[in-house]
Amino acid sequence: YLRDINAGTTTQVSLIDTHTEVAANARYPSLSADGRFVVFQSMDQGWDTSMAPSTSPGSDYIFLRDLQNLKTTLVSVDVLGKSYPNGVNYLHSSGGSGAASSISRDGRYIVYNSSSTNLTADVLDVVNVTVHIFRYDRQSGLNTLISVASGGKVLGNTHSENETISGDGRYVIFQSFAATLVENDGNDKGDIFRRGP
Repeated sequence: YLRDINAGTTTQVSLIDTHTEVAANARYPSLSADGRFVVFQSMDQGWDTSMAPSTSPGSDYIFLRDLQNLKTTLVSVDVLGKSYPNGVNYLHSSGGSGAASSISRDGRYIVYNSSSTNLTADVLDVVNVTVHIFRYDRQSGLNTLISVASGGKVLGNTHSENETISGDGRYVIFQSFAATLVENDGNDKGDIFRRGP
């Protein structure tokens, strides 16, 4: 739900359109600064029926609710922008927000973590599956892999999480246990990284 303190109103966010509900839990919301967009997590594919269903249902997905246009769309969309992704679940953040994702000030960009391997064209290990950070662009409708080294060619070799995006969408901060994101990272501990343009 969204509470407008000044207006004294409470609005249900987890809807498909103007009033249709889905018989599934919606959780871990994150709100854009202007209050228009809410991103949340759910295991049900009924929130966005314009997308082809996943071949491996039962995973968690990330959705974006536009409270102005009263429409809910899939964020964790496959590389072609046409279907639910394959693969396993998303990890909710253990950070202060408790959210599964983070959204930029104007709602254009959403970052989240996922172990799905077909969110982008990057060649991800489908045997030793790990969790990566992705950024979704609401204008293009596509995802970009964030948990990579400078240059964008070397991937994180183990899981990343606790992601947060800056207000303008330019930078992403995240935690990772990967040893391949920077040189001489040999402490075998979780470190904090910043990914930018």
